Amino acid sequence: MKNEKDYEDLEITPLDNIAKFDEDHDWIKTDDKDIYYYMSSSTPIVGITDGDVDTAKWDDIKGKSVDDVKAAVVYDAKDDVKFLVITEGFDSIAGTTNNLGVVLNTFIDSDGDRAAEIAVWDGKTADYKLDENVSKGDVINFKLNKDNEVTNVNDITMDSAEEVTAKGSGSLDIDGVTYKVNSKTLYFDATDGMKQIDDAKASDINTGDYVQIKSVGKLAQLVVKVDKDTEAVNEKGIVTGFSNNGKAIEVDGNVYKIDATTRLVKDGKTIAMGPAQIKKNLNVGDKVTIKDNVITLGVTAKEIKAAAQAVYTEIGNLPHTDKMKNETYADDKAAIETARKHFGALTPAEKDALADLDETNNRKPSSEERLKAKEEKLADVAKDIDKEKALDQEVVNEAVKKLKGTTLKVADFNAATVENAVKTVVGDEVSVKNVSVDNATAEAKVTVTLAKGDVKAIVTTIAEIAE
Repeated sequence: MKNEKDYEDLEITPLDNIAKFDEDHDWIKTDDKDIYYYMSSSTPIVGITDGDVDTAKWDDIKGKSVDDVKAAVVYDAKDDVKFLVITEGFDSIAGTTNNLGVVLNTFIDSDGDRAAEIAVWDGKTADYKLDENVSKGDVINFKLNKDNEVTNVNDITMDSAEEVTAKGSGSLDIDGVTYKVNSKTLYFDATDGMKQIDDAKASDINTGDYVQIKSVGKLAQLVVKVDKDTEAVNEKGIVTGFSNNGKAIEVDGNVYKIDATTRLVKDGKTIAMGPAQIKKNLNVGDKVTIKDNVITLGVTAKEIKAAAQAVYTEIGNLPHTDKMKNETYADDKAAIETARKHFGALTPAEKDALADLDETNNRKPSSEERLKAKEEKLADVAKDIDKEKALDQEVVNEAVKKLKGTTLKVADFNAATVENAVKTVVGDEVSVKNVSVDNATAEAKVTVTLAKGDVKAIVTTIAEIAE
């Protein structure tokens, strides 16, 4: 144990004015001039969110946004931090870097969480957990939060297709503009549409091809080979309202006109045309993409509500915590883990819809809180099972000790006779199974299984004919 003197020079102070988690110098900078607190990779860090405590590493949070973050530090005379507690804003810590990425695939990972494979400019192609909803083919700006989840997503509008008029070493001429390309430039082939996007190489882009470019200055970050007639996507978002006559639609606060030739498309098929029919088939809360005079319907408000309702019902059907016990553990565990997987797969919009269901139906505690409570109860039951198993192991061990090395006195080598002799030695707390007798003239080798609960032991001893 450390001597009290080891802690004499330590001080604790709240930090309500954090300016930066500096990754270049490994320090916490405050708004106060010349006040820095020095961190290391081994500094213990905990974060508190709504009473829940989580741990983190300096590598997880350095360089991340400190907006609305408050903390307390325990530090020594050298201003080396010995312990950091993030008291506010831990759940909102996100990277300050806006990453440019292309979503190549979405899936449910091994933890049951929504995830995506994303190619990142000036980074790498990797799998990321999602804190927000994205789809295959999306071109996005995003940040990574403290859990390395994709968050702060902004869809990027790509310009209409333009012809490559010249190709040089390290450059592409497109519509009279010369763009530099380098080893960091991302290339993709989306000639069959962004939903069918494939990897490509610089050598796949040639004079006469049509491409969409995302650039910073004159440096091409992203080059996507597309069909000649590919045009810019004007708007992607959530329907937030309609005009009374249906001749205008509001998407995330922006208004777009609808005329007799405007089409509403779902899964590649036109399902409505013109203001009246589109208004009839479109609802506030639906996700849409507007391109030219076509409204493509994505996830609908109805589908969002249905997904939320399914999870709401599933959690409601889980066993009551008072009825969860050792005997039902396996079934309870399977049901609760499945519900957690389904809850984790909900999009942010679906989780909002689930919260609305809780409020509408006055479900208290909420669905998420109920699920967490059942998981905690399940963990308690697992501990009880472990304790019970440990006690059963002690009983079996004691029975083994009694039987091992004992010579059983029996009237004959009949299995039932030998079993009774074994029970006399080990007592009634264990069961005796699988009695095997290796017959001999006056002596026999006996093998039995002693069991209590799920604990078993195979024991071999000797039996002989009593005189």
